[in-house]
Amino acid sequence: MAIFRISGCVIDRKTRRGISGLRIEAWDKDLILDDLVGSTISDSEGTFQIEFDGSYFQEAGLNKQPDLFFKVFHKNKLFTDTKDSVLWNVKAQNTQITLELDAPSLKETEASEVRHGMVSLRSGTVPHSPFHESGRFGRIFPYLPVYENSDQFLTKLGKKGGLMDEGFEDDTAAESTTIPAGFTFFGQFIDHDITFDTTSSLERQNDPTAIRNFRTPILELDSVYGMGPEASPYLYDKNNLGKLLIGNDKNPHDLPRNSQEIALIGDPRNDENLIISQLHLAFIKFHNRVVDEVKARGFLGEAVFPEAQRLVRWHYQWIVLNEYLPLIVGQAVVDDILNNGRKFFSWQKQPFIPVEFSVAAFRLGHTQVRNRFRVNDRPESEKQLFELRVSGAVPPAQVVDWKKFFQFDSCQPPQFSKKLDAKIASVLLDLPVPIVGEDDPRRSLAIRNLFRGKSFSLPSGQAVAKAMGIKPLSDEQLGLKELGYKEEAPLWFYILKEGEVQTGGETLGEVGGRLVAEVLIGLLEGDFMSYLKIDPCWVPCLPSTKPGEFKMADLLNLAAVC
Repeated sequence: MAIFRISGCVIDRKTRRGISGLRIEAWDKDLILDDLVGSTISDSEGTFQIEFDGSYFQEAGLNKQPDLFFKVFHKNKLFTDTKDSVLWNVKAQNTQITLELDAPSLKETEASEVRHGMVSLRSGTVPHSPFHESGRFGRIFPYLPVYENSDQFLTKLGKKGGLMDEGFEDDTAAESTTIPAGFTFFGQFIDHDITFDTTSSLERQNDPTAIRNFRTPILELDSVYGMGPEASPYLYDKNNLGKLLIGNDKNPHDLPRNSQEIALIGDPRNDENLIISQLHLAFIKFHNRVVDEVKARGFLGEAVFPEAQRLVRWHYQWIVLNEYLPLIVGQAVVDDILNNGRKFFSWQKQPFIPVEFSVAAFRLGHTQVRNRFRVNDRPESEKQLFELRVSGAVPPAQVVDWKKFFQFDSCQPPQFSKKLDAKIASVLLDLPVPIVGEDDPRRSLAIRNLFRGKSFSLPSGQAVAKAMGIKPLSDEQLGLKELGYKEEAPLWFYILKEGEVQTGGETLGEVGGRLVAEVLIGLLEGDFMSYLKIDPCWVPCLPSTKPGEFKMADLLNLAAVC
């Protein structure tokens, strides 16, 4: 007999947070008498699962596919239902739903009658569940079939010594000629600014509509500012109005830390390794310098912080649009989107983060990572990647010299990132135990990425290419036949291979470049406070090497960290 499984989440429409302790009942809608097929209680995250078989519902003695609606109870009182949004002919497989409602007030619930129309129901079998609301992930191509291949194939593809293993530790042999190594970490910094997923799993199928994004999908630096001086006062210097805290007098070249040396910042991930930690510090110091600039322009009192924050955000957004994206996708792609508009990434109310971007295309940084980095001019400063992990205060000897990571002048070239190709530095294919855990056999980052794509039911690279009107790579170009290739390739691998085939790894290719550029530009266009929305003709106004332009080197110079 067929088994039906309903998985979902109940969230507050205003806060986007899950609501716990609600009883969810699933009912089969019939012509005469509705049948209760299952019930459960939402957990601490607001998630729930109901499972039943075909014996729970019958009509005229004949088995059929159920037509489901849901009732939501609070304190044993009916709060609302979805009779007006029935899911017709639900199939015997996993179905994902999200119930949006106004968080139940005890007094309101006890005093009121049933209120219809207060629940917004979005449903569908993975992956057919696009979510066009801020606070959740979603899909650009919800209608494409799921890419399917065996775990054995994915493991063979991503394992150490496998097809994606670079196979050597000479970083100069596969360097980009255009992308400085610092942009590997700047891309990570952007990712931390717009996404924070703590609930998805490699072990189960994940519907992006049910995965909470703990970051606003906007390039607004909430990873730096937290929720602002009022709600995140521990980030701010109470003795210097409008400024953020930095390290103490003994170590001014480090992030602020508590007595246990835990960084006091808006996103703990930005203290995971030395480079991202020092980059976060650079943004703090940049903000503090801009506060001084704003005061010098005549701003006083409470007007200082919002003006400084606006300038910092706008100059950061300028760098993303005018320096980072052209390096990663090519100037022509950026210009086409700005002049002719986005073709694929759209939303109904607010921008969201598509999983084709977060789980595939924007994992491009993993192929850019070098095996070793020279941190500064000290003889012992060349470190293997995982020797850069931060475990407390950053000592002065490890303070980053940013001239090693970004282009300041032509006479002193920086280290460059690895090419945007389908090869991964060997060091990432054997992750240390502190990162993955002692009992996890998937020590390869490539394997973990491939399995994550599978857990999110991503389409194949070829399917996405066809949907975008782009000729897919040939089997010969992909080179997967020796692994038991089944005509299609995982989206993440496909995007990296496309960059390798089409540009020699200097930028992403047609599919990957378009996805990355449309999403990041879309986030700017969908943010009513971004410079691209408020004043698209705006140009940077802070001191820079070339007036009217602003690059990462200018930001670091103003921050006085180089």
